[in-house]
Amino acid sequence: MRLRVLIAVTHLLGAGHLTRAAALARALARAGHGVTLVSGGLPVPLVRLDGVQTVQLPPVQVRGTAFGTLLGADGQPVGSETLAQRQTGLLDALAECAPDLVITELFPFGRRGLAPEFLALIEAARARRPRPLVVASIRDVLVAPDQPRKVQATHGRIAEFYDAVLVHGDAGLVPLDASWPVDAALRARLHYTGYIDEGAIVATASAPRAGIVVSGGSSAAGLGLYRAAAEAARLRPEWGWRILVGQRLPEADFAALSQGLPPGTVARARPDFRALLAGAAVSVSQAGYNTATDLLATGTRAVLVPFEAGRETEQRARAECLAARGLARVLPEADLSARTLIEAVSAERAAPPAGDHGIDLDGAARSVAILESLAADAVRVRRNLGPRPPSDPLLAALDAAAESGRTIPLWWRDDDAVAQNPGLDTLLALSEQHGLPILIAAIPALSEASLAERIARSPDHGLGVHGLSHANHAPPGVKPAEFGAHRPHAALVADAAEALRL
Repeated sequence: MRLRVLIAVTHLLGAGHLTRAAALARALARAGHGVTLVSGGLPVPLVRLDGVQTVQLPPVQVRGTAFGTLLGADGQPVGSETLAQRQTGLLDALAECAPDLVITELFPFGRRGLAPEFLALIEAARARRPRPLVVASIRDVLVAPDQPRKVQATHGRIAEFYDAVLVHGDAGLVPLDASWPVDAALRARLHYTGYIDEGAIVATASAPRAGIVVSGGSSAAGLGLYRAAAEAARLRPEWGWRILVGQRLPEADFAALSQGLPPGTVARARPDFRALLAGAAVSVSQAGYNTATDLLATGTRAVLVPFEAGRETEQRARAECLAARGLARVLPEADLSARTLIEAVSAERAAPPAGDHGIDLDGAARSVAILESLAADAVRVRRNLGPRPPSDPLLAALDAAAESGRTIPLWWRDDDAVAQNPGLDTLLALSEQHGLPILIAAIPALSEASLAERIARSPDHGLGVHGLSHANHAPPGVKPAEFGAHRPHAALVADAAEALRL
């Protein structure tokens, strides 16, 4: 079943939300689904959107952690006209896409300042017939709510409007309730997907790892980390530093960071970041979702300096979970200096290689499978077939075969038929509807006239002789059998001949 999917995402500070949403969109597109991604943040050149229809709304952003003040692309506060244009753009995209699935990235767990446009999208989607499924897409760790009313409002919206919540993380590393209160109603809608990792697959390098790679996201929020790293690089140049700064860092800051360092030490972020990271001895970074996924995929030793300005708790929580598994060292932002960074990097350089962490990184494919299953169940409900059993391996295997274009041969029969009944009528009707003849396995000695009359009205079906009378002739303690080896051969031949005659 080919799905039409609309994903609505607005990133405000870094590009993490857009990067994750784009990876999900590409995975859906690769699976043969039609995807429209509506982005409400600033364009990000390094985010790939191949195979995905994109709609760019009038972009908004924030400065620092002032998420209550939305700014336009020019850095000025946005007015009601811009917000109205954004809402119109969302609704136009919905009408154009005519989706089977609507996915809101982070909302309603975040982006409360944009609630009017998200709610307008959801209400318009729910008014469509057939109604598309509405799904929330969230990362592994959320910013802890500071007021109970925010939790109540979020849970109310989930209960009223949403069919499911995709948690793009591994509950074995950090469950959602470590950062957000999860009640019974929300828990029933949660689907953990694993981490969405769509970075380039990098072969294990034969040469020893070398150098220090420093990264801080696409915004200017990592400036303090860059400054400490640049000073550390001046003090310990022999370690081979490469400091990759965000595309939105002002040129004046870029130039200041580069002073006194060899050319190329400070550079803009680049698309081969994963390859650089895989060959590095140590990574120095913040602890955003995508950076953490890169570290898990490459197994690179890491010093994490989580972003903690304002009320931001997400990165510190993720960093502590990774550190608890021996996968990173945490250097709090408040303690960051060139000296403390050198000490932390030195300790990581001396640490043994990270072992197999076992954390699920198959989130892109599993997200697609979950969405396909939810959509299939919705179709079954609309057709009054009832929801699919939650974990039926046969149905899962048949669905996978159908999606890959495979044809499965079936042996289809009615077992132990003796008379016409509603079950047989339903089975024959389905058989005739699909043009697939069925084998009627009848018990001759027990068959009634109604069975012969019903089969006579459907001559294309086959009739199988299913024993004679289903009588058990096996001795005690032996598996029941009508035609077992314990009976004389002549008796078996006589029963078979009688069964055929009847």
